[in-house]
Amino acid sequence: MYNIFNKLFNKIYLTEVLPGKRLEGDATFSFSIDRRQWQTLEDAYFPSSPSDEYPSRFRILERKRKCVRYVEINEFYTDGAARQHWLARQLDLFEDFKTKNVRKSFVIPYQYKLFEEKAAA
Repeated sequence: MYNIFNKLFNKIYLTEVLPGKRLEGDATFSFSIDRRQWQTLEDAYFPSSPSDEYPSRFRILERKRKCVRYVEINEFYTDGAARQHWLARQLDLFEDFKTKNVRKSFVIPYQYKLFEEKAAA
């Protein structure tokens, strides 16, 4: 989602938990922040405490060169064939899941794939 709407935000409120090692089940933030384009407005470090197992850092970043909050809606459209392909794929995933009756969480590929154009064969 961040990559889709990157052109629309000018400020980031970022909280980082700093365990010092990779934790199993840890959530990650894959959006890359280009520090050349962002300035730090606030940077606060919080050590671990009885109520927080790990230290953390809170940052407020602001884009150095502001983006205009205007994007053509047609940048998010795709043609009918690509929509039908995406919908058929989602329905196939559900059918496969129902027939296998797997006892684990069901993960659907990110919906933003809907907006990608299918490469010409």
